[in-house]
Formats: sequence, C-alpha cells, structure tokens
Amino acid sequence: MTELTPEERQRIYEEEKVRIEAPQTATVKAAKKKQNGCLMVLGLLVIGAIGFLFALPSILVYLSKGAARPAATAARPMTQEVGTFKIERFWEETVGQYTCSYTIVRYRNTTQRTFTKNVTIQATVYDSQKNVVDTGERSFFAFEVGPIGPGFEGTVKIPIDCAKGQASSVSVKIESAR
Repeated sequence: MTELTPEERQRIYEEEKVRIEAPQTATVKAAKKKQNGCLMVLGLLVIGAIGFLFALPSILVYLSKGAARPAATAARPMTQEVGTFKIERFWEETVGQYTCSYTIVRYRNTTQRTFTKNVTIQATVYDSQKNVVDTGERSFFAFEVGPIGPGFEGTVKIPIDCAKGQASSVSVKIESAR
C-alpha cells in the first residue's frame, strides 16, 4: 500500500470536513430562518397589542356613550321651493379627543325643475343657549348622481366639528339648487 502525500491527506481531510459540516450548516440555517419567522410573528403581535391598548380608551368612551347619542331630531319633512327634506337623525360622536356631530338629511325634489349642477344642503348646529356652534354642508352633484330631476331622492350625512357635549340642536336648509 502506498502512503499518501501530505497534500493528498490535506485535500481528503478538507473534503471530509465539508461533507460532514454541510448537513449541519443546512440545519442551522433552517433553524435560524424558522426563528426569524417566529420573531416576526411575535413582533407583529406585540405591535398589535400596543395599538389596541392605545385605542382602548377611545373605544371604551365610544361604547359608554352607546355609540351615538341623539341630541335632537326633526320628524316632519320641511319644504322649500326646491324640494323637501327631512332630518333623519342628529347625533354627537366622540372618538378619543375628537368630537363631531352628524346630521343625516333625506332630500326629495318635489318641483318640476331639473337641476343639472348640484343641490347643496346646509346644517347649522346650536348649543343649549341657541348660539351657533358651526355649520357644514354636503351636496348632490349631477355629475355623480345624474340630473336631479322631479322625484329625485337622496340622503346625505353632514359632519360638523364641535366640542364634546356642545351640540344640542340642528337646523337644516337647502343652500342652493342649480
């Protein structure tokens, strides 16, 4: 039997070393990949929990107010020369430190005219001493809903910023119809 030279021994040693270490390296890489995936999922859960904790006071305030507190309503339809409207609902909503009152108004074109541009409805919110808090408006646009002809009906939600507990009543009017 012939004896191996030192170079051949070194080459065989390195080949065996690579052959033995290859499965171990693949196992370590797979374990690290799995660990990174678990850490990412854990990180997302922690971020979600922190976000929920920050939102929790706002959610509790929202739920404690019954989601929406009616402040005032007008039940009978009101008529102007460009149609009729009815206040369907008026309430104040607080989420966190932001408070807004909302008025839902249903409009109907009871005239024989067709409005080709828009019909704008304005809501004015008052405090308990009948002082104006703020106004807001929303429009039906002909380019969105088509010509606003006789018999047209639509509903708008008009938001108005206000301080918490400030909104006590609302008045509505048709601002313009063109």
